Amino acid sequence: ALLREKAHRPFMTPEVIAKAVQNQNRFSVRFLRSDCLYENISICHLAVESSICSIATHISPQSCPSREIFQLPFFHPSRRFAALLREVMCAVSSGVEHHLDTVGVTGSNPVSRTIFSHWSMAVKYDSPICLAVLNPKGRDPFLDYHDGPESYENGVHAPVNFHAYAAATYGAFYNSADELLKQKDRFDAVLVLIRRRTWITLAAVKQLKAAGMRVIVSWKECSHNQVSRQLRNARTIRAYGEILALADGILSPTLAWPPRCGSVGQNEFWQKLKFIPTPYPIDFSSWDFSTPTESRIGILIGTREFKTESRNHIQAITRAASLAHEFSIPRVTVINSEKKCGLAMLAELESSFPAGCLRIIKNPLPYLDYMSLLSSHRLLYQMDRSTVPGQVAGDCLLARNICVGGSSSIEKIAFTEYSDDGSIRLEEMFEKMAHLLQDDDALERAIAKSQKRARKKLSFEAITQQLASWRVLQ
Repeated sequence: ALLREKAHRPFMTPEVIAKAVQNQNRFSVRFLRSDCLYENISICHLAVESSICSIATHISPQSCPSREIFQLPFFHPSRRFAALLREVMCAVSSGVEHHLDTVGVTGSNPVSRTIFSHWSMAVKYDSPICLAVLNPKGRDPFLDYHDGPESYENGVHAPVNFHAYAAATYGAFYNSADELLKQKDRFDAVLVLIRRRTWITLAAVKQLKAAGMRVIVSWKECSHNQVSRQLRNARTIRAYGEILALADGILSPTLAWPPRCGSVGQNEFWQKLKFIPTPYPIDFSSWDFSTPTESRIGILIGTREFKTESRNHIQAITRAASLAHEFSIPRVTVINSEKKCGLAMLAELESSFPAGCLRIIKNPLPYLDYMSLLSSHRLLYQMDRSTVPGQVAGDCLLARNICVGGSSSIEKIAFTEYSDDGSIRLEEMFEKMAHLLQDDDALERAIAKSQKRARKKLSFEAITQQLASWRVLQ
C-alpha cells in the first residue's frame, strides 16, 4: 500500500526476497528469486530470528531520471537486531548489484549498492546501555529519545551537549527527579548535571540513590573558569564534595578534570572519574547539514564574546583580518552576542578588514539558520582556550566543515592538525588555513579525515560503546 501511494506506477510483485538465516551463530542471506527487474526492485519481509520487519524501497530510473529514491516509512527494528540488519543490508545490496552486472542491464542507470545507503542510517545501531540525563530544576523540558534523534524541529533542543548522551543511548532528558523515577526501570543509570546551585544537584542525587539508581555526575558548565566561578562559597563547595562522595561515577566531557573536594579520597576520585566526550549524531543522515564545496566562501569566526578572556575573541577577529588581506578572502563572518556593546566593538574592528569583507550578524541565529551559515563557509576559525568540550567544533562536524585554531576536546580529537593550544606559530597556522581556503581537494580531504576520526571516537554509536565499557556502569 505504501508503494502504491508513493510510486509513480502500481506496485509490482517483489522480485527479490531476502531471508536471514541463523546458522551456528552466523547469519547468511539467500536470494530465493534472482529474476529481478532493474526498474523496480522491492525487498520485503526480512526475517530476523522470529521478528518480521517490512523494509521496502522502490527504484525507478525510467520514471525518475535523477535517481531519486522513494524512502518510505517502515518499521524500526529493535536494537538487538541492529547489527544483524546492517549485515543483511550490505549482503542484499551486493547481491542485487552483482545480479544486475551479470544480466548486463543497459540503456538506463543501473542500480548501484549506494542506493541502499539510506538503510544504514535508518537502521538503529545496538546501544548496550540506556542513560537518563537529569538537569534538576533546569529550564530544558523533558525529551524522550526512545527512537533516537529525529530531524531537527524548531523549539526542540538539538541532540548535542548533554542531551546527546541521552539521545545516543535511546534514553531521555529530564528536569525533574520525580518524573525520572516514574520510569527508573527503563534506565541503566542516570547522569545528573551539577549546576551553580550545587545543593539542588545534591538533593537530586540523594533522591535517586535512595531509589536504588546508579548515578554519575558531571558539571553542566565544565571548563576550568566556569567551575571556578560556580564554586564561589562554602555552601557550594560543601554540597559539591557530598555529590562526589555519593556518585558512582564522575563524567568529564572535557580534558580539564573537575576539582576533587570533600571527603572523597584521591584514589576513589580517580577510580570514579572518566573522560567521555560529548557525542554528535554524525551517524544519522538527518543531521548532515553540509553544502557543496564549490559554494562555500570565506571564514566564520567561532567565538562570540569579547568579555570572556579565554575565548580570545578579539585576537581571532584581528588575525582573520590579516588573513583576509594576505589571501584576498572575500568574506569573514562574525556573530554578535553582546548586544549594543558588542556591535560597537565590531564596528570599530571593521576598518581592519578589506572593504566589504567583514559581515556582522547582529544577533545569535536560530539553530537551522546558524548551521546553514556555518556550512556556507570554507572553515571556522577561533582561538578559544577555555578547556570546553567543544560545541562549536561539534557543529562543524555536523556541517561537514573544518574547525581551526581552538583547543577544545572535540577539536583535539577530530581536527587534530588544526587544533592549537597557543604553541603553533602564526605563519604555520596561516599556511594550513590558506590550503583549505584555496584548494577544494585539500578541503574535502580534511573534511573526510575529520569525519573518519569522529565516526570512530565521537559518533553516537562510538560513545555508547565507551559508556558501556566504563567500569562503574557495568
